[in-house]
Amino acid sequence: MAAFCYFCFVADIDAQEGQVRASAPTSVAVGQSFNYTVSGDFSGDVELPPLKGIKLVGGPSTFVSQQSTMVNGRIESTKTVTYTYTFLAQEEGDIIIPPAIVTSGRKQTKTNELIIKVLKSSQDIQDAQSGSVANVGESTETVFIRQIPSKTNLYQGEQLVLSTKIYTQEALNISNFKAPGFDGFWRQDLEADNNAQQETINGKTFLSQVFKRDLLTAQKSGILTIEAGNIECMIRKKVSRSRQGGYNDPFFDDPFFDRYENVAQGFKSNAINISVKPLPSGAPDGFNGAVGSFSLKVSIDKDKLKVNDAITLKVQVSGNGNLDLLKPLKIDFPPDLEVFDPKTLQNLKHGSEGTSGSLSYEYILIPRHAGSFRISPVVFSWFDPKQEKYKTEKSSEFNFSVEKSESSDETYISSPAAQGISNQGGKEVLSLAGDIRYIRLSPPELKPIGKSFFGSLLFIASYTIPLLFLLILIILRKERIRRNADMNMVRNRKARKLAEKRLKNASLLLKTDENGFYDEILKAIWGYLSDKLGVNASELSREKIALELERKNLDPIIFQSLWALLDKCEMARYASGIEGDKNEIYEEAIRLISILQEKIS
Repeated sequence: MAAFCYFCFVADIDAQEGQVRASAPTSVAVGQSFNYTVSGDFSGDVELPPLKGIKLVGGPSTFVSQQSTMVNGRIESTKTVTYTYTFLAQEEGDIIIPPAIVTSGRKQTKTNELIIKVLKSSQDIQDAQSGSVANVGESTETVFIRQIPSKTNLYQGEQLVLSTKIYTQEALNISNFKAPGFDGFWRQDLEADNNAQQETINGKTFLSQVFKRDLLTAQKSGILTIEAGNIECMIRKKVSRSRQGGYNDPFFDDPFFDRYENVAQGFKSNAINISVKPLPSGAPDGFNGAVGSFSLKVSIDKDKLKVNDAITLKVQVSGNGNLDLLKPLKIDFPPDLEVFDPKTLQNLKHGSEGTSGSLSYEYILIPRHAGSFRISPVVFSWFDPKQEKYKTEKSSEFNFSVEKSESSDETYISSPAAQGISNQGGKEVLSLAGDIRYIRLSPPELKPIGKSFFGSLLFIASYTIPLLFLLILIILRKERIRRNADMNMVRNRKARKLAEKRLKNASLLLKTDENGFYDEILKAIWGYLSDKLGVNASELSREKIALELERKNLDPIIFQSLWALLDKCEMARYASGIEGDKNEIYEEAIRLISILQEKIS
C-alpha cells in the first residue's frame, strides 16, 4: 500500500500556482450532455482544442473560490478559478479531448488530455460501472469508494481491469486499504493514477482518483464474485468552537479562527459479480489455453551442422492476452534428436489494455548421427474473444542436414546421466531406434495349472544360487580392497609381472636394437627391485638396494652377481666399442630375478 498510503485529497488540490487541470465524466451516453471543467490558480483565458464526436452547447461559466486556513500559526490562502463548459455527446465510441490551452499573461499552460467513452444508452453506463457512481443517487455521503471493472461479461482466460476509485468532498489521507479476495482470478498489479480529477455526480462535485488498479484473468467459468474492499482514512474535520458565558461576537466567526483535527473513519466498497463464459467446444489442435490476439514466429539458427553439434529452435508468441499463463507449445521432434528443456524468455508489459508483448521458447537440439532431419510445422491455436472464435497459425516445416563428425560415434549416444563423463570404462550408453519392439503375433505357450515354474525347486534355486554367488563376490571384493589398501604389497605382487614384461620386450630386441635391449634389461632389474623392496624411484641407488637386501639376509654371492650384471649392461649401453654376450646377459637377468623372487617375501 506504499503507493497510496500518503495519498491526499483536498478541496483545492489543483489550485497550486501555475497548475491547471481538465476533468469530465469517464463515460456518457449518446445524446447526453456533460460538463467539462478547467480549474486551477490562473488569471487569463481558456482556448478549447478542436473537438470531434462532441458539440459545445453551453458555457463557459466562471467560478472563483478563495479559502484561508491557519496551519501551525500561519495563514495560508488559496484561490481556485473554474471554467465550466457543457458538451453534447454525438457519436458512440472513445472520444479524445486534447489538452486545452490556458493563457495567463505571456505564459501558456496546457491541461491534461481526457478520454471519454460514449455508450449507446445510460443503461450501458450503469452496466459498465457495475453499480458504481450511478447508484449514489441522492446519498448524503461525502466520501465513498467504488470498484469499477472494465467489463462484467467475458470468457474464461480473458482479462479485465479492476479500478478501485475513491470519491471525496473532504480533505483526507488513506492510511490503509484491505483488498478483497480474487477467487477464480489470476491478479497482476497495475499502476494507479498519480493525480485526482473533479467529477460531478447528481449535481454534486467530487474529487476522484483511482488509487488501486488490478489486471485480472478469469481462471474458471461461472458467476465470480469480487468481494468488497475496506479502506481506512484520516479525514480532516473542522472543530466547532464553544463560546463560554454566552459570549457571542461575529468577529470570531472569521475562518482565521477555525481549528481542524484528523478523524479516523472506515469505508467499504461495492461487491461485483463477473459473468465468465466457458470457452466454446471444438478447440483445434495446438490450443493450450491462450485467449486474446496473437501471432506465431518460429525459426532455427542453422540448416547444416555436424554430429553432436547444437542447433537452436526458437518459438515466439506475440500479441495481447493471457501470455503470463501460457505453457510451452507441443512440438513433434524427430526421435533421433536429443532435446533439452526450453529456455523461456519473457518480454511482457501489463497495462490497462491487458498483457502485451512476446513470450519466447528456445530449444537446444543435438543430433547424434548423420543424416537429414525434419521438424514438423509448429501449430499454435488461441481463442479470440472479440471475434468469439478459435484461430490457428502454423509455421513452415524445418529441414536440416547433419554431417558425420570424425570423432563421433553414430551408433550410441550418452544418456543424460553420463553427460560430461569421459569415454572410458563403465560409460552408460543408450541405443538409438531400439526402444520400440514389434508386437508378438504368435499365440502364447500355455501350461496346465499346477505345473508352473513359480514355486518349483528350480525357481527357488534360481534365487538362492545367485545370492550365494553374490555373497562370494562381495567377500572376494573386500579381500581385494584390503590387499590393495597397502600400495607396497600391491607393488610387491606386481613386481615379477612387470619384470617379465620388460624381459619379453628385451628378447624381441636381441637382434634388432642393441641399445634398446640393454635399456629394457636395466629397466627390468631396477624396476623389479623398486617394486619388490618398496623403494621409490627417486630414492633408488645401489647403496639403498644393498641396505634393503641385507635386511632380507640375502647371500652376498647374489649381490656380486647382481652388480656384475648391472655393470655389463651399463658398459654396453653407454661405452662405445664394448659389447657383451646378449643371450648370456638375458639368461642371467632371468636367473637373478627368479632367485630374488624366491628369497624376498
